[in-house]
Amino acid sequence: MPLYFLNQNSVIYIKMKKLIILISFLFVYTAKAQESNFEKNLEKISNMSQDEQLSFLESNLEVIRSKNHFSSIEYQESLELYNAAISINSNNELMYAFRANFFLKFREFDKAIKDFSKAIKLSKNDTLKLKFYTNRGAAKSKKRDFKGAYKDLINAYKIDSTNVGTLVNLGAVSDEIGKKDETIFYLKKAIQIDSTCYPAYGNLGFQYQEAGNYNEAIKHFNKVLELVPNEPLGYSNRAYNKMMIEDLDGALLDINKSISIYPENSYAYMVRALILIEKKELIRACLDISKSLDEGFTEMYGERVKELKKTYCND
Repeated sequence: MPLYFLNQNSVIYIKMKKLIILISFLFVYTAKAQESNFEKNLEKISNMSQDEQLSFLESNLEVIRSKNHFSSIEYQESLELYNAAISINSNNELMYAFRANFFLKFREFDKAIKDFSKAIKLSKNDTLKLKFYTNRGAAKSKKRDFKGAYKDLINAYKIDSTNVGTLVNLGAVSDEIGKKDETIFYLKKAIQIDSTCYPAYGNLGFQYQEAGNYNEAIKHFNKVLELVPNEPLGYSNRAYNKMMIEDLDGALLDINKSISIYPENSYAYMVRALILIEKKELIRACLDISKSLDEGFTEMYGERVKELKKTYCND
């Protein structure tokens, strides 16, 4: 199921247990072109103050985050910008953090972890360290290193036990390493601190779902959608629980809404396939099974969709 995971700059969804979308890019450039762009960026930002550089990098990162699709040329140009900034400011932890978040956007988790590690080592500021530990934990979680993520998040928690992002993340990771009591504790604490923290409601919904209390899970996903009306994971997860209580028409409405908002979500296609199987619409179900596989379900979360294909679809 998709769990909600926060970093300290924006919401990152970590699709745990049943999905993750892998995005890979192939870049082919000549060394001469790379050097030219690097030098151009180096000259551009070397004339800025450090504050101006940081503002410029932040703006660039927000543009990257706002796009669903990014060309290889845009990717390379942005990467060269971050590389140039680091070459000028090799001891500034924020420069590494910006590049780490850039790598997170493109699911290059090992690179992100390496840059967050460098940022943690350089930083003497606890507020920044908390952010870096939390974000490195997010990156580790996305590659399913939940024990490593838990250690990072405990370090963040020791710095500030009231940070909502850290609490939500600890709740998600504790669930993955079998610490159910801690999961509930951290998520409820997050809601006590911030009653509008929709990821905490969502992750509590997962706890009820796993316990088979689908109606209670639906109530929590309702709260997610009350707080964020177009939240795609709220719809996809509510759809799953509606399916489990045999509200197939309601589930189908929810999952269609989710896919319309977030069409790259492999979990959503799997859920819709399950709904369609229940409705005996196997041709449409098999189309969604294929789409779920195309979006990278198997690579990270095993054989479930492949098994559905073997059972219900003819090759």
